Amino acid sequence: MINTDPSIQLLSPLLTKQIAAGEVIERPASVVKELVENSLDAGATEIYIDLEQGGIDLIRVRDNGHGIRAQELTLALSAHATSKIRELADLHHIQTLGFRGEALASMASVSRLTLTSRFYKENQGATIQINGNENQTVRVAAHPVGTCVEVRNLFYNTPARRKYLKSARTEFNHIQELVKRVALSHFELKIQLQHNQKRVLSLNAYRDGDNKLHRLSQLCPAQFAQHSVRISQNLDDLQLHGWISQPLFYRAQADMQYFFVNGRMVRDKLLNQAVRQAYKPLLNAGRYPVYVLYLQLPFDALDVNVHPAKQEVRFVEGQKIYDMVYHSLQRGLQPIETTAITPKYPVGKKSPSQALQIRELLAHYQKLQQTPPLPVPASSATFGTALAQLKNRYILAENQQGLLLIDSQSAQQYLIYQQLKQAYQTTGVGKQTLLIPLTLALEPQQMAVIPQQQQRLATLGFNLQVLSSTAVKLLQLPSLLAKTDISQLLADVLYHLTHSATDGDDLPILAHMARHNRLDEPLTLAQMNALLHDLAQNQACDDKGNWLWIELSMDYLATLFLRS
Repeated sequence: MINTDPSIQLLSPLLTKQIAAGEVIERPASVVKELVENSLDAGATEIYIDLEQGGIDLIRVRDNGHGIRAQELTLALSAHATSKIRELADLHHIQTLGFRGEALASMASVSRLTLTSRFYKENQGATIQINGNENQTVRVAAHPVGTCVEVRNLFYNTPARRKYLKSARTEFNHIQELVKRVALSHFELKIQLQHNQKRVLSLNAYRDGDNKLHRLSQLCPAQFAQHSVRISQNLDDLQLHGWISQPLFYRAQADMQYFFVNGRMVRDKLLNQAVRQAYKPLLNAGRYPVYVLYLQLPFDALDVNVHPAKQEVRFVEGQKIYDMVYHSLQRGLQPIETTAITPKYPVGKKSPSQALQIRELLAHYQKLQQTPPLPVPASSATFGTALAQLKNRYILAENQQGLLLIDSQSAQQYLIYQQLKQAYQTTGVGKQTLLIPLTLALEPQQMAVIPQQQQRLATLGFNLQVLSSTAVKLLQLPSLLAKTDISQLLADVLYHLTHSATDGDDLPILAHMARHNRLDEPLTLAQMNALLHDLAQNQACDDKGNWLWIELSMDYLATLFLRS
């Protein structure tokens, strides 16, 4: 309904707080993030998180930090009240995770909140409750040193916000991922997570390097600790350290990439780009590295006050940091990269260093990229006869017009997707029963998807039997993908089932499944010709517009040799 009264009015204090809450409190995970950051800023070494219904009904965060004075409990729930900054100059060297002072006030405006605390210099604790905008008086309460915040019935008084929350399982998954980030950024922290009276995560505090690697294996795929490279680099007042995955260990999605700046988990385009460029020569498209990296720099060298959620930062010397991250990762990956190159210099000649050969190769490829693009293949081109296969990837074929170059791997993936889609829309994805069922270890977040999506998994070709809280038995899998890496395939499917925008829209998932068919073995001429025959019935590019084959006419080939 349009407001027909044009007069200007002051908004009520409650409405002002609820509008401000929209910038800070997006979902239950936002509440947990703010409360945990407050606990860490209070010097807590132990944090206990209890949830009910994904945090929608209850979020309770308890810590052993220094606590809040009884006379300051009411003030702590006021807007823009904080102990972390005093004046404008403090914003230029923020050393705490939180500092805005609006988090508790925002939570209190959209929930039923109880704040209980005992300051470390006081002999007893105190508590205060607030429902929306209705404060209650501070009362004496028995409580150990530290703080406990209970947030119940989130968005109970803002139904327009509450209806946009996802299912309890989805909201819990967001919180679980957040807790994982906290645990990775603070190894010295003991942290426990409980959901619906069931303990989900319990991590002890670690300090030495070996134990840190153990925690890494608890929070990331177990294989990451075995296939990771430890890096450590100092440059002036910058320090970078952490773990990065070897190129042979990768994920089908970018879900295991953690970058912490001064202990704060951030999503930064500059940092992500530096990592991508370091891995670019080593990973094919659709493969993502795993990394847990920590960057330490002076507090006045970055601005963390860019976004209300404090997940973005702005660097004063962005180029310097980009170069440091890129070269540090490049050096860490260099031994892996160089072992894959075999010198091809004549016997008796002194060969240059492996690093020099890499530079020569890169210069060669850069020169190739400057040449004019190949002609776009005509859709009416006819496929002829296969001649050979190059590097187990590209098929060379001859037709009446000239030479055809076919990307056999991309072509296979496209054709498998078409077959999966046709089967899915008609008789259902074909399954292959395993003679010996395969036992697979999964992460808790993956295990949580299976009971809810059992029927959908069966529609996609998977028959799973839950063995325990961390393992399943695979009885059947899609017959068209029987030769793929099954663990990577299932992990990818479970990820996309969790994050799919629309329930029941399985075509994007089928496309991801098809990309797991990475053919890297030689084909016989009969297999090549069979592939050419199948491609002739389809278009020249996949659904994303990437070319599957290119035709080089005889005229074009003549121009390459400077002949008219």
